[in-house]
Parts: sequence; C-alpha cells; structure tokens
Amino acid sequence: MRPLNLWRIVYLTDKPEQDLIDRFRLAKDVWLREFVEIYIRRDLKIELTRRRAT
Repeated sequence: MRPLNLWRIVYLTDKPEQDLIDRFRLAKDVWLREFVEIYIRRDLKIELTRRRAT
C-alpha cells in the first residue's frame, strides 16, 4: 500500500560530468515526472491535485 523506492543509479566516472548531474537533478523540477504521475493515478488509484508553483 505504500511504495518505497530503494534503487539508486550510479555512474562511475573519473571526474564529475555536468551533463549527467543536470540529467538526474530532480530537486529543481516543480512537478513529478510524468511516469510517476501515471503510476500514482492509474496503478495506485490516487488522484493528484497540483498546487500553484512558487
């Protein structure tokens, strides 16, 4: 009833690569990713309501 995300993505590189950092930086996104919203609505049958972005 309460999904828990325990997976991680790890890229082993010689030095930090900004394009990878940008691709996986989710904190700056205002909304959930589309596939996450679909999963919550369709599979968990939980309705979502968006608030105004601040």
